[in-house]
Amino acid sequence: QASKQMQSLGDFADAVEVLQPLADAGDDLALYSIGILYATGGEDLKQDYPKAIGYYQKAAQKNHAGSLRQLGVMYEKGLGVPASPNQAAQYYEDAAKRGDALAQLIIGRMYASGQGVPQNYELAVAWYRMAASADLELAQYNLGVMYQKGQGVGQDYGQAAYWYRRAAAQVVLAHMRVLRHLLGRAIGHQSALHQHEHTVGHPKDSIHVVFGV
Repeated sequence: QASKQMQSLGDFADAVEVLQPLADAGDDLALYSIGILYATGGEDLKQDYPKAIGYYQKAAQKNHAGSLRQLGVMYEKGLGVPASPNQAAQYYEDAAKRGDALAQLIIGRMYASGQGVPQNYELAVAWYRMAASADLELAQYNLGVMYQKGQGVGQDYGQAAYWYRRAAAQVVLAHMRVLRHLLGRAIGHQSALHQHEHTVGHPKDSIHVVFGV
């Protein structure tokens, strides 16, 4: 989140400059944030996966869960390092054990599919359940799938329906938040327009004066 805030301020290079003293002092969030900036890249900051990995690794040494997860991403996708599903799974699981909900979802998926780890539906369910408790809708949906298919748990359509409903509710809430934001902007725009009309007069008033309509 800190890196997103820095990005929203403008230049990525400026964000790195601001964060660097904190990173040099060993601040794990600053290290992670600079890693995100280098992994993303921008007009004034060249994308540099090896640099990003270096910052992630320094933060990971301090057990920063997000950095462990991002190292998993780099190894899973082969960004700056040779792709290694096994190494990715190890980083994801380390992050998941430290409470990173997104890592819990990903390692659950890997156990369900057998990617980078031996296929194990029971462990997949366990990790999905942890991520679902953090209200990650995809984890809730995947947990519903496991109950529907009876993979790693006894087949239970009631539980499947319960988790599908939970996931759907999260999507609806997300859409409602977007809708509230858009409505707020629309109301603000209408209010500004109303103020403008009171100041300069309604356009129809001008038409009436000029054309006598």
